Amino acid sequence: MKIKLNPFSTLRILFDILISILSYYLSYFVRHGSILTVHSEYFTEYLDLFLYVFVIQIVSYSLTGMYRHRRPFFSLDELKYTFNGVFLAFILTTFLIFASKGYLYSRAVVILWFVFIFILISFNHFFISRLESNYYIKGKYLKNVAIVGTNKAAHEIRRKLEKYPTHGMRFIGFIYTGKRTRKSSKSILGNLKEMTTIIRKNNISEIIIADQKLDEMVKFGIVKSGFKNNIKVLIVSNIFELMMGNLSITEIYGIPTITLAKSPIHGVNIFIKRLMDITLSFLILLLGFPIFLLIALAILIDSKGSVFFKQIRVTKHGKIFRCMKFRSMVANAEDLKENLSHLDEKPDDPIFKIKNDPRITKVGKILRKYSLDELPQFINVLRGDMSLVGPRPPIPKEVEEYTQKQLERLKVKQGISGLWQVSGRSELSFQEMVNLDIFYIEHWTLWLDIKIILKTIPAILTTKGAY
Repeated sequence: MKIKLNPFSTLRILFDILISILSYYLSYFVRHGSILTVHSEYFTEYLDLFLYVFVIQIVSYSLTGMYRHRRPFFSLDELKYTFNGVFLAFILTTFLIFASKGYLYSRAVVILWFVFIFILISFNHFFISRLESNYYIKGKYLKNVAIVGTNKAAHEIRRKLEKYPTHGMRFIGFIYTGKRTRKSSKSILGNLKEMTTIIRKNNISEIIIADQKLDEMVKFGIVKSGFKNNIKVLIVSNIFELMMGNLSITEIYGIPTITLAKSPIHGVNIFIKRLMDITLSFLILLLGFPIFLLIALAILIDSKGSVFFKQIRVTKHGKIFRCMKFRSMVANAEDLKENLSHLDEKPDDPIFKIKNDPRITKVGKILRKYSLDELPQFINVLRGDMSLVGPRPPIPKEVEEYTQKQLERLKVKQGISGLWQVSGRSELSFQEMVNLDIFYIEHWTLWLDIKIILKTIPAILTTKGAY
């Protein structure tokens, strides 16, 4: 069949290449006050850097799916994938520069280069998406779509396609799944036996299987026919598939299978997450050192005991580590815990919590109110015991009471902050916390980590749910 080429994807890539070159010259000009030319000092070194990093950018954009996951209309997800691609390229470039023992490039040039790239590529994708949408509204470059089935879901999909042409799809008609083709409607293109003829006659680009009652072998036949005719086939998920979370499609000697996917926090993503942990925790410890000293001094003046409180906690795969905090309770707090068990506000949960805990010191109340007691945990992050974002690290006694589902929290490194902290903190029940942790593990992205970190700051300042 004849395939209509969409020029907008090509435009995005071509303009992104030009943006990378322009951003490089712009960053050099801002830093050195002159344009980079063949007569510039260290021109060869900067040319080599550009060529190496340009390859890194291509690899990074490919790994993060910057072009693969895009939509025919601009959304926040577009920014997410752009940021992921640019950030990974920046991290790899930083390592390349530190690993090489040659010319020491200007840090300002490198940082500005990637800042300009992110801003300009985001604008580029936005404007091309608007241009693309305008063409779709005019009926140009639309992909012809046929829907398999005539059920309620099929008609709802038709309604959405006709109402929102900005998705780039044009509804052509239904493919009837019964034994005979119904002639009562002009929108019926034919039945499943006439699939190949329907595709060629109507120049179909995509097929949507909306009839969920179709036999699995029939669905497989439609998918196979789609491959044969270079057609993209989409299958509308039923409610049970939607509840399964992450699914992975694979095959066993040619037999297609669906299985629960691994958490996205594996492979190169672990490397990316760890790089962010090291970079940010080091900067926070370095810049926050004066605050650390003031807090330590306040603790020593307020009550007897050590500055730090170290407690045995559990992290990824049940590994034990000593979690560090600024001491916010009296020195013998653990000895007094048994006498206060009747005050536990959530006795059914493994977590021991008292809203007005009498063991907390005066300074401790302030530290806990603004989560300042947890600042030493950045040392744990730097050492690799914890992550900046992840489930709350439990104590071994809590883990002993976990159900099989609750143990899933330990599939990743535990974190200083997490979805639980920006969604209610101590006001949440333990099961609500577990559900948020599992959702985080199954749907992790670098962008999600960044959003949680940004949301943690106002959550701490408002002190909602903190005690």
